[in-house]
This record gives sequence, structure tokens and C-alpha cells, in this order.
Amino acid sequence: MKALFEANDMLIPRTHDLDELLDELEAKMDVEPVREAATVLSAYGVDARYPGFDADESEANAATSHADLLLGWVADRLGRPSRP
Repeated sequence: MKALFEANDMLIPRTHDLDELLDELEAKMDVEPVREAATVLSAYGVDARYPGFDADESEANAATSHADLLLGWVADRLGRPSRP
């Protein structure tokens, strides 16, 4: 997502919070198609770093689907093909 800041001549924020990044990108593009995905993935970015984090297979599959959606959205805006 930070590549979108560079591509749009925007200052790159020093955060890994995907919701915060989308809030800033919203000035340049429609971010609503990936808002839910970013919110879900942001939680994993913090919670997964600490002991006691556990995700079952269905949660892992859902997170992977959100990541694929977000990556595809970014790739489209950069004019690049999504990963296979």
C-alpha cells in the first residue's frame, strides 16, 4: 500500500496500520472496496506478534482472502498484474 503513496507523490506515513494508510489514501482514490479487508488484516498485524494468538483454519483462509483482495486492489491502482 505504501507504493501507492509514492505513485501519487504523497508523503509515506510511518505506520503499518492499514486503516490509517487507507484514511490517507482516501484523498486520492476510492478505498471502500478494501476497507473491510484492511481492518481485518490490521488486527492480525498486531495480535499475531504476541503470545497467545491463535487462528483456526477458517480464520486463516479468510485472512488470506482479504490479503489477496488488498494486494489485487493495490496492483490494479499501480497498473500491474496481481500475483497468481
